[in-house]
Amino acid sequence: MSNTDPLPFVPILTVMPDYGMAPFLWLVNRPDQGGVGLMQCDGASWDPSYPISEGLWRKFADWAIAFDRTRFYDENYDADAWDWLQADIGGHVRSGAPVPR
Repeated sequence: MSNTDPLPFVPILTVMPDYGMAPFLWLVNRPDQGGVGLMQCDGASWDPSYPISEGLWRKFADWAIAFDRTRFYDENYDADAWDWLQADIGGHVRSGAPVPR
């Protein structure tokens, strides 16, 4: 590859919980695709087509479901209190629960 050749595209996975069935994994698999891409996994149920194992899905799903449930706190709930790194995924991050303020 020379200095003028374009770099090859590398797909981008984004792990980010969202509201509504607790989606948490997104994929950009084309260079012209914007945003975080298409949703790949949610917390509703595991599917063999998901790009992760059922065991790993369960760990992320529990985390995303806990996030999804924050929308049911009263209007005094401070969403900034959510600890984005609280998931217990492979022992790399401590587990915990969102704490309403």
